[in-house]
Amino acid sequence: MVDTNRSVYFWVTSIRALPSSDTRYLCGLTFDETDTGVGCRNAELLQSPLRRVSERGVQPFEATVELMHVSGRGYVLTMPSGIASDLPYLLTDDTSISLAYNGPILPEVDDKGIELATAIGDGMPVVGPDWLGVATFKSGRYYLTAFSANRWESVGRRGAYCPWWSESGVTSAATFSFSSPAESTE
Repeated sequence: MVDTNRSVYFWVTSIRALPSSDTRYLCGLTFDETDTGVGCRNAELLQSPLRRVSERGVQPFEATVELMHVSGRGYVLTMPSGIASDLPYLLTDDTSISLAYNGPILPEVDDKGIELATAIGDGMPVVGPDWLGVATFKSGRYYLTAFSANRWESVGRRGAYCPWWSESGVTSAATFSFSSPAESTE
C-alpha cells in the first residue's frame, strides 16, 4: 500500500537555483496535499535514505535534501548545487517501490465534464491502491509513468485518483481508470 502521508514521494521535473545562493530547489509534482511531497510537511522523513527511481533504474540519492521556506514560494525541497542527475525521476524513501510501467495509456474519468487533455497536460499525479504515477498528454497521446512494489506485465485496467482533486485522501473526487491502447476494447 502506498502511503503518501508517511513517505516521501516527489516527481522531480527540474532543479532550479535559488537567487544569490549555492542552494537549488526541486520542482515537480507531489502525490499528497502538500507542496513538497513530504507527508504533512514531516521534515523527519528527509532523514531517511532517499532514492531516485526512473526508467534508468533505482539509484541512491547522494545529496542531502532539506525542507526550506522560501519567501514567495512557500515550502520547497532544497539540495546543494553541483549535484547532477537525469530528469525526470521519483524521489522517495520507499524502499519497496520501482518503475512498474512507462508507456501509452487510454484514460477514462468518471466525471465526463473534465477535459482530460487540459487537466493532465504536462503532468498530473495519480494514486492507485498500491501504486502511484504521473499521467501526461503529449503530441495527442496520453502516457503513464507508474511506480509500484510490483512490476506490471501490462497496464490492464487500473483505477486511480488525483490527490489534487481530493480532500484529505478522499478518493472519490475524480477517479480514473487506465488501460493500454493494445488492451482497449474500444
